[in-house]
Amino acid sequence: MSAAAQVGEVSQAGLYQGARPEARTEAGSSSVLAALRRFPPRPLPESWPETVQPRQLIVARLLTEPFTTVSAGLKPGRRRGLIRVLDWLEHQPGDSWQDRWLASGADAEGNMAWRRLPATDRSRADTEHGRLAVARGMSLLVCGDVIRPSLGWLMTPSTPRDLAAEFARSRDAAGFEKLAVLCRGAGVNTHTAQLAMRRIAAILAAKGGRVGDITVGDCLELLRVAEDQQAGAAAGSPYFYQLLRAAGVLGDGAPTARGLRTQGQLSCEQLIDRYGIDCAPVRDLLVDYLRERQPALDYASLHKLSYTLGRLFWRDLEIHHLGIASLRLPAEVATAWKQRIATKTVRRTIDGQLTACTEPRINAADHLMTVRAFYLDLRECFESVRFGRGGPAGGGMMGLWLLAGNVASRRRIRPI
Repeated sequence: MSAAAQVGEVSQAGLYQGARPEARTEAGSSSVLAALRRFPPRPLPESWPETVQPRQLIVARLLTEPFTTVSAGLKPGRRRGLIRVLDWLEHQPGDSWQDRWLASGADAEGNMAWRRLPATDRSRADTEHGRLAVARGMSLLVCGDVIRPSLGWLMTPSTPRDLAAEFARSRDAAGFEKLAVLCRGAGVNTHTAQLAMRRIAAILAAKGGRVGDITVGDCLELLRVAEDQQAGAAAGSPYFYQLLRAAGVLGDGAPTARGLRTQGQLSCEQLIDRYGIDCAPVRDLLVDYLRERQPALDYASLHKLSYTLGRLFWRDLEIHHLGIASLRLPAEVATAWKQRIATKTVRRTIDGQLTACTEPRINAADHLMTVRAFYLDLRECFESVRFGRGGPAGGGMMGLWLLAGNVASRRRIRPI
């Protein structure tokens, strides 16, 4: 199996913590997932002509027009960068340049952090000049369709600002000009138009082809990547999709942008299943608890409750304490969780690299109170049934006893 196929399998096997669930849901329960089934993205082929070209042909092709239609001062740097990246890739295993790119591990680094890999290859010093050179060389390889980096790479930490201009010059001048005319005619501001062009260029870089080859599924895939990266509302703007639809690229059956992003309210099961909880009894208990609370809450409050209990509380415990299956937490486990909830990890670009930083969580006290209220509600349920005062409709939360070990011991549940 090629490196491209292996990476594809790994990416499909992962679960984004907070993504809309693909398991335990009925067909058509999520409009986004239904749209992806109806409009699947183009798969990445294992090979294509440009990625198996010999090195000599690649250098000759990429150092001539239209790839070198830039100022004369940039041409030597582009050539040095191209040679350096090819030298580095030749030391990686694989049958094609794409295979070697994936085998290098650079695709997981993002379009800034990866530069240190070829920049320091063969005992070279890691300098800003060297990193800039390899970035220019990589730009030629991407525009020349020799390498197709992933959408994640192209959008981490952000899509290169000159990517759209490079593709307009070297890949599809007519396609990008048509889109630019539509932007000007609609009176769209420069920032929005440029962001849309970069998104479209990113799709071409990852999928190949021209603007007219882009599909609805390609757009959906990019929006999902933006959501997974929690890149913010602006980065997830669907205007690039509206632009492609207005240009007639996506065909007559393409849904509107509103239909594309309108996902509807998730059920209690779907809210909890976003987090991939391993312990089925706890998962079921959380679902039952949401159902009990649902009549008294609006959807936004229910959504927040599911995030606190499902992701920040229980899934966090599963990640840090493998195999945990009881709500009766040892003191050291509860204390460690309280310490973790007090901070959060954010990603910031420092010296050109995406770095994980820790900072205080402003609403940590709110999350603590939510979990404490959860335990108090469960204890009240236990006491009500134990002393014959009835319990929740359907008895859904009765599974608490088995989880906490309280059937045999008759011990009360202590709020953490």
